[in-house]
Amino acid sequence: MDAVPQSGHLLRIAESWDMAALTVRTVSASAVLSAPVLIVVAGDIDIASAPQLRRHLENLGNRDVVLDMSGVTLLAAAGLHVLLDLEERLGRTGAHLVLAAPAAQVRRVLAATGLDETLAAASSVADAVRRPAPNDAPSPSRHLRNGVRHIRLRH
Repeated sequence: MDAVPQSGHLLRIAESWDMAALTVRTVSASAVLSAPVLIVVAGDIDIASAPQLRRHLENLGNRDVVLDMSGVTLLAAAGLHVLLDLEERLGRTGAHLVLAAPAAQVRRVLAATGLDETLAAASSVADAVRRPAPNDAPSPSRHLRNGVRHIRLRH
């Protein structure tokens, strides 16, 4: 069993999924329920792997979530929808999503779609775990118009 020390608490890996081009590991707090759930994602998040990632993220409850994106090699539109849906669902419960250490290719996709201004990000997992809950974070609904999600590419 892998263990990761975070913020003075020992976190343990609770579940691991290996998909064709994607690996997802959930690291959950073993001692403190207020600690965020840390999920490590590596590989491609595309139309083939997004449904499996979505299923992995379904039962997180109302806890803050940190997604370690440092190992993500591709973030396609289907992956963006999974992230936006997760942020929206967590927001309804008062919880927050933070993307930790997004790789350069992920940052480019987020910047090109304008989602770098919507999805909270931190430069490292440690910074994401320590990050206070944003009081004035932009609402994910700003990309919703008449119930339809609109994502514009920047030129």
